[in-house]
Amino acid sequence: MKFEKYILRQVCNLVFRISFYAAATAFTLVIIFGNSSKIKQAFIQTDSYNRFVASIIDENVKKNNQTNDSLPLKDPTIQKIIKQSFPANTLQIDTETVIDSTYAWLNGVTPKPVFMINFTSNINTMADNLSKYAMARLKTQPICKVSQLTINPFTASCRPEFFDYSSQQIILANDIRANNGILSKTKLSINDLPKDNQGKTLIEQYAYAPRYFKLARYSPWFFGSLVLGSALVIIYMARRRREAINLVGTSMIGSSIFIMLSPLFFLYVFPRYFASFNAQISGSDGAVLGDVINKLSTDFNYQLLITGIVLAVCGVLIVLFEKSTRPKSKYVRVNKKAGLISSDAKRTTKGKLRMNILDIPIQTSEGERRTSKYQKDKRYRKIPKKEI
Repeated sequence: MKFEKYILRQVCNLVFRISFYAAATAFTLVIIFGNSSKIKQAFIQTDSYNRFVASIIDENVKKNNQTNDSLPLKDPTIQKIIKQSFPANTLQIDTETVIDSTYAWLNGVTPKPVFMINFTSNINTMADNLSKYAMARLKTQPICKVSQLTINPFTASCRPEFFDYSSQQIILANDIRANNGILSKTKLSINDLPKDNQGKTLIEQYAYAPRYFKLARYSPWFFGSLVLGSALVIIYMARRRREAINLVGTSMIGSSIFIMLSPLFFLYVFPRYFASFNAQISGSDGAVLGDVINKLSTDFNYQLLITGIVLAVCGVLIVLFEKSTRPKSKYVRVNKKAGLISSDAKRTTKGKLRMNILDIPIQTSEGERRTSKYQKDKRYRKIPKKEI
């Protein structure tokens, strides 16, 4: 029976430690990814909305190095016009709409994310401003000495002598709307998400995500109940309850230290996973999304460290509470009261303290024994029988 209780205590102690770590990790995950606020803040803190258009332009510049395109994206004025056509506040509203619709799907509010992003007005503004810039630039060029059948107003070094700038500006604007080189589609919905070889979108591939997301939301409560239940079993099965409470506190401290060291594991192991993930999303928005993911992972590690510190403090408080409320023994200082400890001042000299048995002030009615206990005491004379 004692062996069975010992095994049960060891199992409960193991369950307590594992559940304690799992509860802290699940709690941190819920704080970071349980709602959309942290993700929205990550986009803002990484300046994603101001960098998004610039990253698309850089990606298209790389593509245009291999193909002859009518729109020279290397021109700083053209880049400025494109960036002004897609203001950061508009991109923020559209991005947060996608994030909110995704969380509505994860929470089971909608069967799938529902959103519609319309860049028509942005494309129209960009086309009008670019066509005006092109015609204004063309007017400053000298007249061509040789007539040309086609001319690119963005790169031409001369202008035709008779050129209808108004009509050509309209034609150029329509051409930019149709072939802007920035966005392939002006309207984006759930159906425009990337698809696999079988034609399934990301939502269809991860149709089970809402179910697991719901379980993840309740996982801190589940693991927390395991922690509390295993702690109660440890205390109940112990012969000395106070020692069991002290054991629970020290286990909390040890597990909390392991939790505080876990960010090192995430910093050295998870970046490899994120690197492969960033390779899958590489492209015009790969760098921006990569920075957002790194920001979220940093927030997770920081929150996990804070959680470990708080739990370690709770463990220390439990240990201190158990020791401070421990009842005093009835035999406190009984050795001094019985005269077994000298009341002389403590020695201040260095070295090993040596105590002679003669220094102990034990009261006795007998004198000091100078002879061995096996020798006769010469102070007492043996009385003969005749004197009795």
